This record gives sequence, C-alpha cells and structure tokens, in this order.
Amino acid sequence: MKRLPSDDRGADAPLTVDIENEEVVIRIGIGTIAWAFDHMEENNTWSDEKNDFVQRWKVTDPVEFAKDVVSELTNEEEDGSHPLSRLLDKVSTAAADQGSIGIEENLDGKSAYSRDYEGLLDGRPKK
Repeated sequence: MKRLPSDDRGADAPLTVDIENEEVVIRIGIGTIAWAFDHMEENNTWSDEKNDFVQRWKVTDPVEFAKDVVSELTNEEEDGSHPLSRLLDKVSTAAADQGSIGIEENLDGKSAYSRDYEGLLDGRPKK
C-alpha cells in the first residue's frame, strides 16, 4: 500500500498506543485496518460447500473504509456513548481491576458528580 501524505508512518503502520504531551494517542495505518478486516475470523467463515474458509467482504478502497470505521467508532448512541468511549470505559475498569497504582479507593462517600457541583449552589468557587 502506498504511503499517504498525511501519515509519516505510512498506511501500513501497526497499531500503536502512546502518551504524548498529556494525551493518549491511538494510531493505526489505514492499510493495517484494511488488512485486519480482510483477515479477521468473522470475515472468513467456514464453508462446508468449499471445505475451506471463504472471505465475505474485501476492502477495495482503504481510505473510504477507514473513514467508515472512524464514523462507527464515534457513532453516538442515545445515551451519548459511542463504541470508542465504551472501549475506554472497559479498559479503564480493567486497569483498576489489575491494580493500577495511579488510583486509590475513594473513601469520602461522595460521587464524582457531587464533587463536580460542590460550591456551585452556595456560591463557593469550585476546587
């Protein structure tokens, strides 16, 4: 796959997740997304007739396919969530369950929501 002008790493760049300038940055080349879709198990189901695996869908335009994948990642549900936010919720919970040393148990008996609004009703500035 050819290198895209907007991606110094190239269209076939592997999935990477890094922390850069106080941001979590997830990157993957569009060629890698296309390859992964072409090869994923759900897209290559067993055919008794062929006595082999058969590919259901084939990516013909990696750029358009990547745009559609991005759209689905951020497709907002009625509750405001989307697949990417649900994934982040899941892996954040997993990090806590695995003993992340970047968190501690909250013992004040308050929700994050109540702390967000502390002082707003009585005129005190938010902390």
